[in-house]
Amino acid sequence: MNNYYGQQNYYRHRYRRRSKWPRVLGALAVLLVFVAGVWWGTGLFNEPETTPENPQQVNDVEKADKKPEKAKKVDNGNKEEKVASSGSFGDQDYRIVIHKLSHQLELYKKGEAAPYRVYSCATAKNNGDKTRSGDNTTPTSWGGVTGSIPGALPHTDSAKIPFEVDEILYAGDWSHDFGDGNGEIPGAYGQWFISLNTGWDGIGIHGTHDPSSIGTNASEGCIRLYNDDIIELKRIISQKNGGVGVKVVIQED
Repeated sequence: MNNYYGQQNYYRHRYRRRSKWPRVLGALAVLLVFVAGVWWGTGLFNEPETTPENPQQVNDVEKADKKPEKAKKVDNGNKEEKVASSGSFGDQDYRIVIHKLSHQLELYKKGEAAPYRVYSCATAKNNGDKTRSGDNTTPTSWGGVTGSIPGALPHTDSAKIPFEVDEILYAGDWSHDFGDGNGEIPGAYGQWFISLNTGWDGIGIHGTHDPSSIGTNASEGCIRLYNDDIIELKRIISQKNGGVGVKVVIQED
């Protein structure tokens, strides 16, 4: 009997001694997982940080930083170039550019690249620069009566030394005889006559009794606008100094 129980105890103790190994291995596995997690969390598996000892990464970071700055400079440069292309405004906030062949008047506002307003207009019956009074041409360069404009010598192009608005007159009660046999035409100048100092007498921007002439060569030398447009143009440029001193460039194209 004792021998029987002795054998049973022997096998129980032997089984228990063998069963400890899986527990040990399991504990080691848990420990390894824990150590690996700590290691990963500390960033030891991550890419190395950018340091002076890694010159390639330093160069890449510097290039990435410089790209947006370069793009910004290009954009600003283009904008400044466009604004500058519309010319000098002097002490005024607006500037006028008239294109004879395309029959357009562009109004520029200081600090803006694109035209603030674009109006269709009529110019003189004949193309080319004005050379004498009565030749039915719209001047692009200065004539002989230059007044007090510095550098505005005869034949100086208005793109170089712009013409200027010298006064704005109410013309609602004016009439004009165009020499076509119809006599005096009331309202021939619309409501306003924007007189220009061009070195030539009688050149200005005004309205018209004949809206069908807008977009054509029709005047004796002045620039015609639709009556609503001359009212708006006068209102805009008169906000400062009554419009006197606004620069005006007249060019063929």
